[in-house]
Amino acid sequence: MSLLYLRSRPVISFDETDPKHRSYYFEFLKQGTWGSCPVRFTAEGLNTDLVTYINQKLLNFYVNKEFNRKVSK
Repeated sequence: MSLLYLRSRPVISFDETDPKHRSYYFEFLKQGTWGSCPVRFTAEGLNTDLVTYINQKLLNFYVNKEFNRKVSK
């Protein structure tokens, strides 16, 4: 087995509900690189790039979080 394979970062799907994943993405935005990220994210769809995929997931997460509140009477 290749040494590069053994030392590679684990590949996982981005979970917008996980604070660590959001923190990793924030660090990517600040630094402009995934170099310090301990994992590699994968886009579930083949029709978009990773950053667009994560942006869409985060947008849906925060919009649902803001507007799905129960209205108290």
